[in-house]
Amino acid sequence: MKYNNWCLGLLTLAMCTQRASIAVGNICLGFSILMFLLHLYQRYQKGESLKLPPEYQIYFNIYGIFMLFLLPSVFFAGDIVISFKYLIGIFGYRIMPFVMLLYTECDNKYIKRCLLIFVAYIAFDGVVTFVEMLIKNGARAGGLGDGLLRHASIMATVFPVALILWLDDRIVFPGKRYFILFVIGIILGFGGNQSRSGWLGGISILPFVFYKYFSLQSKKMWAILLLLCCLAGIIYTSPKYHHRFQSIANITTDRSNGDRVEAWKSAWKMVLDKPLIGYGINQGHQIYLNQYRSKAETQGLSHFHSSHVEVAVGTGLIGFIGYIFFWCFMFWKHRKFENTYIMMIFCVCLAFNIVGSFDYTIDLFASFTTLWFVLGSLVRLAYSKGEVSIK
Repeated sequence: MKYNNWCLGLLTLAMCTQRASIAVGNICLGFSILMFLLHLYQRYQKGESLKLPPEYQIYFNIYGIFMLFLLPSVFFAGDIVISFKYLIGIFGYRIMPFVMLLYTECDNKYIKRCLLIFVAYIAFDGVVTFVEMLIKNGARAGGLGDGLLRHASIMATVFPVALILWLDDRIVFPGKRYFILFVIGIILGFGGNQSRSGWLGGISILPFVFYKYFSLQSKKMWAILLLLCCLAGIIYTSPKYHHRFQSIANITTDRSNGDRVEAWKSAWKMVLDKPLIGYGINQGHQIYLNQYRSKAETQGLSHFHSSHVEVAVGTGLIGFIGYIFFWCFMFWKHRKFENTYIMMIFCVCLAFNIVGSFDYTIDLFASFTTLWFVLGSLVRLAYSKGEVSIK
């Protein structure tokens, strides 16, 4: 039995269904992990080495260092049981897609097919979201599942992959002619979802894309410029989109923004009161509501609407330094765009972090596992022999 193919097939199915049905997504992920373990055992029985090549191993080394920086807050801040549960749940279990993609022995063509299916599904979800928005007379839509914020984060994470694979003619990838449809589908999803953080995540990668491809793919880049002008026209002429776009920088009358800022001010006070180890992973919320919430914060937010702020409050400066260290590594290691997949990794990390600056994305299971699934696929392809690079 080819456990490797079953592992990646079920993993892809889990990624596609996790937002539509948490139960189905978790069942598929559980079975994919089982297939993965059987695959490793099968390889071990054959006497094969399970050691990763250095270009893969470094990611686990850096992530391990980050996890070590979280331990002081686990053992010495808040409830140790709760902190340990979240340590394993958020930063341990959710990285499994990345682990499976790097340890599973299979042909790159299979990795590409899995990524193609996932991107196509997210694009289809985007079209459904837009149609749902039209049916609901302009109200925000969630598409094939619940959770507006996790939906926006997933689309922002996948958007760089779809866009760059469409632009780069030198990359051999199945279904390349359809990627323009995937790009349009995800853009429609952004329009239907109407998440401002999602918009910012998608926009954030464009300067790097223009820098790399304007001379290489001038016709396609001019087409993107034309599309951006059309989108700008739609935003300007549509009162709903115009108001929502303008509200991005409005922290006075728009309480969604204003309350975030007030919560961040309170979070800063919390960090100053417990600077080193924080209040325990995911344990600062009730303390914030009971002791630090300002009168100007009108909604009584259940979290700080920022992954970065949450990590700082929950794990203190020690944990936050580890967190920043990991992301600095990811950006620094992938800063050179000679390899197309390396560029995709950089842009995926950037988009995810932009969305995570305004929403608690690492606590959203579907969002964080999507990040690791996409990164695992791209890292696998980036360091594989025979993959085309661009100069």
